[in-house]
Amino acid sequence: MKSCHRLYEIDNILPDGSRTYGLPALEGGNKHPSLRSISCETLATLIRGKFSHTINSFRIIDARYKFEFDGGHIVGAENWQHGEDEQFISAFLPPNPLPRVPDHDPHSSVKRDILIFHCEFSSQRGPDFYNKLRARDRTLNQHVDPALHHPEMYLLHLGYKEFFKHFPHLCEGTYTEMIDPKHESDLRKMRAKSKSWSGGTIMRTGRMSRLHL
Repeated sequence: MKSCHRLYEIDNILPDGSRTYGLPALEGGNKHPSLRSISCETLATLIRGKFSHTINSFRIIDARYKFEFDGGHIVGAENWQHGEDEQFISAFLPPNPLPRVPDHDPHSSVKRDILIFHCEFSSQRGPDFYNKLRARDRTLNQHVDPALHHPEMYLLHLGYKEFFKHFPHLCEGTYTEMIDPKHESDLRKMRAKSKSWSGGTIMRTGRMSRLHL
């Protein structure tokens, strides 16, 4: 009950009521108001380690097709491919729910582990992954609601295109568009695989990033 009350009483509270968000939210212009979005400037600051007093580790989930990711991606990002959603879910969620609702100080200084999702524009594929994981997390922990394994997740506003435009030095490679004519056959193959997709992935590259003081 205490955690549920916090959701209504405290501004900027995480969806499990455990504490407040560690990164500033994007103000205005968000196409997905139900998802917590951050600007490319905030992500660049995070990668540079300037949130090390708040963030313990972060994972950047790139939901673009493999040929897009191979053409260029944010440093440290991991690529999850559409197809078999259970592989994606099982990689992020344990089989068992949390034992109880977390009872933390909402203004706690304890560092947290966060997830950041994006695709080319963060208009569909990135939000789909975000929503799929949150929905399964809710279902898994429904008996200890509002507890979540991953309460702190973000969507990168305007996606990789915007990030590469402003911070190419924080990317590996360049920028390959989804509709790049050179990858027309790759796109057809990936879209064919995605027709039966219900929200997930079949492949990953990259690893969790940790901040160091």
